[in-house]
Formats: sequence, C-alpha cells, structure tokens
Amino acid sequence: MDNNNQVTQWEYRWEKQGNETLNELGEQGWEACGVSSNNSGSNVLLKRPKQQTKRQTEPDYGYTR
Repeated sequence: MDNNNQVTQWEYRWEKQGNETLNELGEQGWEACGVSSNNSGSNVLLKRPKQQTKRQTEPDYGYTR
C-alpha cells in the first residue's frame, strides 16, 4: 500500500516467453507473476502498478447546505 492507505491497482498482460522482450518490459516496470505452457510454447503473465490518472474534480460553484 502507498502512503495514502490506498490499495495498489495492477495492470496485467501476457507475453510470449523471450528473454530480450522480458528484459525490456522489466525496464518499463513489468514483473513476471505467472507462466502458462501449451503446445505452442510458454507465455508469461506480467504485472505492474496501474498508472494513476488525475481525476477531474467537479467545479466548486460555491453552494452550501
């Protein structure tokens, strides 16, 4: 968890196994978290923290209750 006590959100992607590709993705913040194998080869499941996007807040029109 980060300093704001928020749960980390993750993004995931599958990649065919290949050291050069995985090294490049590792430099982009991806880390391997699973492997799947079948007749056509192996695939690696990667994850990294989801990039936070700034939410546009609603304008304050000065209303009070």
